[in-house]
Amino acid sequence: MAEDPQKTLLMFGRGEADKPAGPEDLGATLRDASPPKAPAPVSAPLPPQIAPSGPVETDAGVEADGIALPPETLPAGTRLGDYVIVQLIDTGGMGAVYAGEHPKIGKRVAIKVLHSAVANDAIVKNRFLQEARAINRIKHPNIVDVFNFGELPDGRTYFVMDLLEGACLRDRLLAAAPISADEAFKVFQQVCNALGAAHAAGIIHRDLKPENIFVERGPGDQPVAKLLDFGVAKVLQPDEGAPTLRTRAGYRVGTPRYMAPEQLRGKPVDARADIYALGLCMYEVFTGDWPFTARTEFEDTLAHMKLPPRANEELARRCPQLMKLFMQCLAKDPAERPQSAADVAAALKQAQRQWPVTETFVSGGIITKLQRAADLRRSPLTSTTKIKRQDRSGIWFVLAGLAVGGIIVAALHFLRR
Repeated sequence: MAEDPQKTLLMFGRGEADKPAGPEDLGATLRDASPPKAPAPVSAPLPPQIAPSGPVETDAGVEADGIALPPETLPAGTRLGDYVIVQLIDTGGMGAVYAGEHPKIGKRVAIKVLHSAVANDAIVKNRFLQEARAINRIKHPNIVDVFNFGELPDGRTYFVMDLLEGACLRDRLLAAAPISADEAFKVFQQVCNALGAAHAAGIIHRDLKPENIFVERGPGDQPVAKLLDFGVAKVLQPDEGAPTLRTRAGYRVGTPRYMAPEQLRGKPVDARADIYALGLCMYEVFTGDWPFTARTEFEDTLAHMKLPPRANEELARRCPQLMKLFMQCLAKDPAERPQSAADVAAALKQAQRQWPVTETFVSGGIITKLQRAADLRRSPLTSTTKIKRQDRSGIWFVLAGLAVGGIIVAALHFLRR
């Protein structure tokens, strides 16, 4: 979906949920299986915004200014409780997110609405409600706030939350948006604080990834991180009267690329599964690299469970304490990882003191950018001149050799006469 590259609003959760992980020994199953095919898109991309002119009904569905919209897309002007739809922001497999506004006081919000295809699924509906409950249970400034909940006449559930302006870390990595090392440290410190609050409230995120870490600009242009999408969160102690949701044994919940080994095996998880995912996010942002060599999701899944993570040599040289933290977070055994988000935050503070540079880097990784700069410094433009001089001297040597050879041939010819 096209959108302003300078301003990305709230991202809808793009994780994969409730996928079967097979038997407990998933590694054996994967080794015997053929690599899975890439999944087909769950839903077609929707237009970036709905035109302000009134929508009209056609045989194909809703149409606004000649743009055909899926039948269940809410057109601009639709009333949801106290708010009115302004435009569509994003869509995912389970629902869509719209920008909304209070018609009287002008407060702008984001409204998350379930797709009609899953609106009557009791498990999905309960998870949707659980997400809203979980966010309000945590109540942390680095977690997006939810403040209203309701249901459309057709049974689709929605909730109203903060409208964010900025970009998620994934977009920053892909769009070459400048980030400094100082900003990266601050963002992950805040993510640690948000995770710590969630874990203290008995909630495991289970789908931490760059797409779910949003960065706004606060006072003084300081970065403000917001942790998004608690749609597949695990609530260890549900509120009284709330529906109890249990993940079936052998099923995995989350995004496989950012899952801890125990999560991939479908085993019970705790806060340390989030620590593993956090380690992957930090590794990716700081190095522009991935700790495993894998060509497919299939191979990546095996690597998470069986192979040790690969240390980034340049980061290990520049800031060994930070590289050591990443490797600890990515330990296969949860007991060998930092045991809390507070432990990770403390280690980040120590590593920041050891960080040797403050250059701005372009997304793709701090180390990647710094290494390129170092390569340029080691290869000054004057080296081009030296190469040219060496090439010229070689040409003169060849010409002199040919001249001498010619004289010798002429002399031999003269002697034979």
